[in-house]
Amino acid sequence: MATYRIGEIRPNPFRNIDRYPINREKVEKLKESIGRTDFWDNLVARIGADGKPEIGYGHHRMVALRELFDDAHEISLIVRDLDDAAMLHMMADENSDDWKSDSAVTVETVRATRDFLLGDKEQIRNGKRGHPIEVATIATITTFLGWKGTRVEQALAIIAAEEAGTIEPEDTADLDMEQATVLRRHVSKIPDPVVKAKAIARVRGDLREGRIGTRGIADVVREVREQAAPPPEPKVPAAIAKGIYADIDNFWRVAVQVNGRTFTRPEIIRLIAENRDAFELTATALGVPWAEQIAMALDEMAREAQSLAEVLRAENAVEVAS
Repeated sequence: MATYRIGEIRPNPFRNIDRYPINREKVEKLKESIGRTDFWDNLVARIGADGKPEIGYGHHRMVALRELFDDAHEISLIVRDLDDAAMLHMMADENSDDWKSDSAVTVETVRATRDFLLGDKEQIRNGKRGHPIEVATIATITTFLGWKGTRVEQALAIIAAEEAGTIEPEDTADLDMEQATVLRRHVSKIPDPVVKAKAIARVRGDLREGRIGTRGIADVVREVREQAAPPPEPKVPAAIAKGIYADIDNFWRVAVQVNGRTFTRPEIIRLIAENRDAFELTATALGVPWAEQIAMALDEMAREAQSLAEVLRAENAVEVAS
């Protein structure tokens, strides 16, 4: 055993301190226990590349110690010659009681294992590399950790969603693996970030308050999406639409008789352009179905008439001359 100051003791190099959760309830219980019985010297560590000790496990105890004592306070560590695989296994085994209550424990352990098996030099910061680089498949990670394949597969799916930017780590924090998996599966399909954030907040709040369980997550997400979606625009029934657009096509092919009067093509087009707004206002006030769509059809007629104005004028001149 060797004695070290608290301030020089480093965490397990595979543990991402920013993302790997600390259970505050556990820390408070440890602080009470240390206050009653003093600290027990059973932390295992190795000496890292910078000459500082790196603990394999006991991170909650270190948090408790740092909150109780200053950096100069000394504790004893069991120092061993541990390779990267041993350190990673220690981290994986450290908080097994938290696996079911917090998905982040599983996710961050699988992430560290995947990066280790892939030989990620940025992830392995201790200077002791050399593990053979191999494809970190589900089977490979499952074999290395001794975990169930389903658990590893769920964690990898969450990691992939985080790295793709469809969810953030805090979205599934504090949720168990089943809840995190269901939430990830449903909110990843929402393209609108505002709607997605609202759905996540609603689900997390409902889970926290006990209003829903895992099975209710999909329903809550669906409800938020439906509330955020604009009401569907009324559509012109196919038969009516076909008739409207057929008329548009025919207006510059034939003359039209209305109340016994024959209108030439230029006259019909002018009437359409002049009366479009009046038609829409009147139809809307009277509650005529599909008023907006019909008005849009009139717009289309006017636009096409503009583009064909020269041709129409030329044809009308010929008609007058004849």
